[in-house]
Amino acid sequence: MESSLPDLVRDTKLETIRAADHVVHIIYVSNVSIGQRRARVEERWETGKFLGRGSFGCVLLQKCTSGPNSGQVRAVKEIYKGTPSSFQATTCYTRELEAIAKFSQERYRCHRTVTKTTRY
Repeated sequence: MESSLPDLVRDTKLETIRAADHVVHIIYVSNVSIGQRRARVEERWETGKFLGRGSFGCVLLQKCTSGPNSGQVRAVKEIYKGTPSSFQATTCYTRELEAIAKFSQERYRCHRTVTKTTRY
């Protein structure tokens, strides 16, 4: 199914390691202007309070405890991973992922709200 997803969704996928009480995001950063090569950076996000549930998943509060965003908090919508059984279900699932990818972009963020896609 991943190959049939829109570019917007595929381009926002994050490399993660999931545990019961936290998620580790693995990102790669570089700085060409100072000659810094691509380096692996990990952020650990502790899962906190349950905020709500919808048709495709639930929303949880997370706090970054290590990495460049240490101290930041965010609401994360986790999508239930499954195999949609019909074309209509697949279309709804894809639209949900597109909406999350769109509103995860920097221009849609408020100073107190951070949204990221953790996995799909």
